[in-house]
Amino acid sequence: MPGGRPRKPTKLKLIEGNRGKRKIKPEPEPALGIPVAHKMPPAAQAVWDGIAPELDRLGLLAKIDGTALEAACRGVAQGRAADDAIEKLQELIRAGTAERNDYYHLSMLMAASKKGWSQWRAFCTEFGLTPASRSKLSVPENRQSDPLDDAMFA
Repeated sequence: MPGGRPRKPTKLKLIEGNRGKRKIKPEPEPALGIPVAHKMPPAAQAVWDGIAPELDRLGLLAKIDGTALEAACRGVAQGRAADDAIEKLQELIRAGTAERNDYYHLSMLMAASKKGWSQWRAFCTEFGLTPASRSKLSVPENRQSDPLDDAMFA
């Protein structure tokens, strides 16, 4: 596995502007659109329903991205479920009614939470959805309407 930062998607390079004036290699362009959602737990489905339309509107989601988006949605659901269970166990511990097994479960839940949120973070990094990556984007103030942009980002 090579070291260094992961490659930035070409679309993000084009949106940010080519500051380094390096040649931008063309990349395959899969069909854009919201992928088919497979059966997921309700919490994961809610995340999908919230983010998929926005990613599609931005032109950042392709039909082949379904598995990556599903993994991210399941990660959020796992992280949230683990965080909720952690809160309940911590209440037992604070109240002094926790059993020995509860401490073991707490450790397992913390690992599950960390893994779930890591999946989400990896997805956000891949799709340029972190606040840091958004801050690098620049949009001209007096932008003329471009039919291609309107079609891609409508």
